[in-house]
Amino acid sequence: MDVPMSSEMFQGQAHIYKHAFSFANSMVLGCAIQLGIPDVIHSHKQPMTLSQLVSELKLPPAKSDAIHRLMRLLVYSGFFATTEFLDQNSESQQGYVLTPSSKLLLKSEIPNLSPFARAMVDPVMVNPWQSLGDWFLGNETTPFETAHGTPMWQFCDQNPRFNNVFNEAMASDSQMMCLVVKDCKQVFQDMDSLVDVGGGTGIIANTILAAFPHLKCTVLDLPHVVANMPDTENLKYVGGDMFHSIPSADAILFKHVMHNWSDENCVKILKRCREAIKDKNEGRKGKVLIIDMVLDRDEEAANMTEVKLIFDVLMMVLVTGRERTEKEWENLFLEAGFMSYKITPLFGLRSLIELMETHNNVERASELFKAQAHIYKHAFAYANSMALNCAIQLRLPDIIHYHKKPITLPDLLSALKLPSSKLNGIHRLMRLLVHSQFFDITKLEENSETEGYVLTTSSRLLLKSEIPNLSPCVRVMVDPVLVTPWQLLGEWFHKNEEATPFETAHGVPLWDFCAQNPIFDRVFNEGMASDSQMMRLVVKDCREVFEGLNSLVDVGGSTGIVAKTILEAVPHLKCTVLDLPHVVANMPQSENLIYVGGKMFQSIPHADAILLKKRNLAAFPHLKCTMLDLLHVIAKMPQTENLKYVGGRKGKVLIIGMVLDRDEEEADMTEVKLISLA
Repeated sequence: MDVPMSSEMFQGQAHIYKHAFSFANSMVLGCAIQLGIPDVIHSHKQPMTLSQLVSELKLPPAKSDAIHRLMRLLVYSGFFATTEFLDQNSESQQGYVLTPSSKLLLKSEIPNLSPFARAMVDPVMVNPWQSLGDWFLGNETTPFETAHGTPMWQFCDQNPRFNNVFNEAMASDSQMMCLVVKDCKQVFQDMDSLVDVGGGTGIIANTILAAFPHLKCTVLDLPHVVANMPDTENLKYVGGDMFHSIPSADAILFKHVMHNWSDENCVKILKRCREAIKDKNEGRKGKVLIIDMVLDRDEEAANMTEVKLIFDVLMMVLVTGRERTEKEWENLFLEAGFMSYKITPLFGLRSLIELMETHNNVERASELFKAQAHIYKHAFAYANSMALNCAIQLRLPDIIHYHKKPITLPDLLSALKLPSSKLNGIHRLMRLLVHSQFFDITKLEENSETEGYVLTTSSRLLLKSEIPNLSPCVRVMVDPVLVTPWQLLGEWFHKNEEATPFETAHGVPLWDFCAQNPIFDRVFNEGMASDSQMMRLVVKDCREVFEGLNSLVDVGGSTGIVAKTILEAVPHLKCTVLDLPHVVANMPQSENLIYVGGKMFQSIPHADAILLKKRNLAAFPHLKCTMLDLLHVIAKMPQTENLKYVGGRKGKVLIIGMVLDRDEEEADMTEVKLISLA
């Protein structure tokens, strides 16, 4: 195996952390919607300064810096933009404005996708992703059932709050249908009747009727969904089951229905459709219209593919459905008895599938649908975090590594000791992880058509048998203890106190929580220690920094991973690890490594150099560092008090932390930094 260069390994580390923290993009978007930021900026009618935004949101002034950092991440993510403008005093100011994506989140406009985004980051939807690994190892039908003890549709029936949230989400997504009708009028021409299967409260049917008032529309859904819905002259609601019977019509419409169901069930539904459309007057044949995703479209952008693959795994997590390739759709149609079909990419994520011999030229409302895809990418960003965590829990990197050659899907399933029923699930998980560049696919042999999975630089950094191994760091970052505070960001912003979102979620500061919860404290320390293993590369590439030193204090050095790494390269050093007493209790001392229990705000031992690694500078007060906190720490190490002179030279402070706005860095690096500082 080729050993990656230091630069490749640090890029791999950034790639891992980007995906480990992807959930933050989802939660920050949910927070922005909860606070009403898009609406406030829209109502302002002009670019809005930070102070104006904080004032209009009616937040405590102490939250101004936090809003600045939240908006900085959201601007980078493309939900808002900043622009220069002149205020009433003709002075230059910088203000926030909306983008196409945030315009789709306005509660006063149609379409408004805020309910959809909020529902997708609801804990009810997020928790099953955290159970993905347990589901692979268990017997439940879906991860949703693993997390909640019941299938999703039964859960909705039993939980009115979430059922209402979910139905509002589906209705908000259906508002985009007005653009489909506008751009695809020819699809609905020459028909007199239409059935919207699974049409809920009739949003889609009403949208179609607004453009084609002569149509007779029927909404078919479960009885409890359409109960008490008022019929009109050309719109009626029918309670029923699409597996048993579908009302006859010129066209049968399915919007985002088929992806909820297995192949077997889809074939049953399509056969019912053939019965409903097969006898039409005047020799015209009816048709089936399917609006759904089609995977592997060559012309689509990479971020579209990512969202589609996440949606595919989402269907596996929530229900027993899936997103399908064109070949998989074709197999369904043929088995159901349809001899011809046409797939037309309509917009960002979805396509229009017509089960009839018709050619349509479709114009595209491309900007709005791209904005929709952008919103959904961030709403489901947590899926990347949870998929990576699942891969680590299942030991996928280690299994592929020990196989010594590309491993086929069946061999991978066998090595995982999973039942054959999970083969499809592993295939879909790996498809997402390959797209995310944690694994790659290659031929087993040069002249072979058989392909297998191999590691990438990023997944090599997750091997439990190697150093560095960042798996513990990833596992702790997606632990519910650390994810939950992000889900409460919006609530925290309204609190007039200095407590962190972590305290809002758990009632105590992070360090107190660790002290009170030994299991999480161990997990957290293992995570930080695994991140510190990258110090070997720092010492290797920055050896000159440690030349001429005789002593060093590692502030917040925990169990001494960093100090020991430095001592391997510079064995003559006298190292001291300073950390909280309960952290260093019972740590074994050696001739050149001692542990001191204490607080850096009160006193720091004397040394030639004081080392502060990012963990310590990121801890205050919102799990992140403010300049004031940093000054308090450095004030405890003035040149005349703590820093010795080395051969007539002054001692030094070594800080390993992030620096924003480096022009030469890659986009992935910037995103990880902004999430870390949000």
